[in-house]
Amino acid sequence: MKNNDYSISQISKITGVSTSAINYYIRLNILESPKKTSKTRALFTDFHIKKISEIKELQNSGFPLKLIKKKINSIASEIKEIYSVEEIINLSKVRRLFYDDLLENNLLDPPVEIDNKKVHPNSTIKIISSYKTLIDLGVSFETLKRHEDYKKLSEAEAYFLLEHLNDAKKNKSDLNNFEIITAFETIRNFYRMDFFNE
Repeated sequence: MKNNDYSISQISKITGVSTSAINYYIRLNILESPKKTSKTRALFTDFHIKKISEIKELQNSGFPLKLIKKKINSIASEIKEIYSVEEIINLSKVRRLFYDDLLENNLLDPPVEIDNKKVHPNSTIKIISSYKTLIDLGVSFETLKRHEDYKKLSEAEAYFLLEHLNDAKKNKSDLNNFEIITAFETIRNFYRMDFFNE
């Protein structure tokens, strides 16, 4: 066993969380499944320790598991950071043609080559799934293509968010990025929706 591989009982001792609670987190998809080595054995990593500690801390703060799941899953935290093109297509539940159209229209960054394999970061799954949802809900591909036109606006909002995070970092030692990002998004969405109410 590698130094950074742990059994569920070791993880339980390290985190102070029972094995049944850890398995429950996995069933609820709050915690990613460990790597199976046999039918009855699985290996956890330092990543799992960190994630379980986050869950425990949130529970101790009074957050219900449903909200913890939403909070934790909204922060990019996949065990696997990159996926092959085929894995991305399968995990996004789209056809190869749809994926190719997104690439061709600059709606996705092209895959990069690592160890002779074309790969994407895990965040690509979410963006492809979002484009697919919009198509399924009746938004035309012509409208989707216009996201490229608004890239500069997205960059401006990203810089503005970064300004909020840096400002808070200067003024508070116990920075909570998640709450800042959530509050920022709420305000930006308010201004977007306010436009429709005028």
